[in-house]
Amino acid sequence: MSLRYRIVLVAFILGLSLAVLAGLPPIQQDPAYHNFADKRSLWIFSNASNVLSNAVFILAGVAGLLHRRSSEHLFLWRFFLGSIILVGIGSAYYHLAPGNLSLVLDRIPMSFGFASLISIVLAERFNGRAGRLLLFPLLLAGTGSVVYWYVTEINGQGDLRPYIAVQFFPMLLIPLLIALFPEQKSRIDRPLLVLLFGYCIAKIFEVEDRQIYLLTHQFISGHSLKHITAGIAILYFSLSVGQPDETSMPVKGA
Repeated sequence: MSLRYRIVLVAFILGLSLAVLAGLPPIQQDPAYHNFADKRSLWIFSNASNVLSNAVFILAGVAGLLHRRSSEHLFLWRFFLGSIILVGIGSAYYHLAPGNLSLVLDRIPMSFGFASLISIVLAERFNGRAGRLLLFPLLLAGTGSVVYWYVTEINGQGDLRPYIAVQFFPMLLIPLLIALFPEQKSRIDRPLLVLLFGYCIAKIFEVEDRQIYLLTHQFISGHSLKHITAGIAILYFSLSVGQPDETSMPVKGA
């Protein structure tokens, strides 16, 4: 298949997915969304397990920022890792007092993370300039999707469709790019697939929040495991990609 047809195929699949999503009726947030299984407090923290498990995101972001990289796209990497730190902070703040307003401060950093991840993928696999140019529009789209949801929610007609697109389209686009453009294989491919696998497992934990809490005899909930699993996947991704190229390092005594 020629390069042109593969590009058209990716555009068609994404466009079709967006059209299907847009054709659905507004998707409202479950009224019980904020009712998490584990409500135990610890020290000054309410909902302590869901709050403290966000430390894994902060650790992943900080470790990634401290990790030496030979990548030419350091700005995009730093933006992504800074977004992950904000995800941990925003999610911890949300879980201290779950509600729609605090959820905005959780979802906006997540949208930043998805936007910068797509930019990194495009920059590392295809063209650095394209990745950088797309970052700002993707950030606007992500922020807009969260604001749109919140405004429609307070008006009694909440609609999650744009935010669903922001969150799940990267999970569709990344495997497509890896499968359809094998000649553009890069060092980020395997860590990306591990990251996507970890994300899928984390979403399963999120859906099975209460069931996992009961199965573990109220030791840990699915939502806390979601944070830990996603954080570990991001930590692996951030430390496995862009390691210094030893062949380009100066030789001692030279």
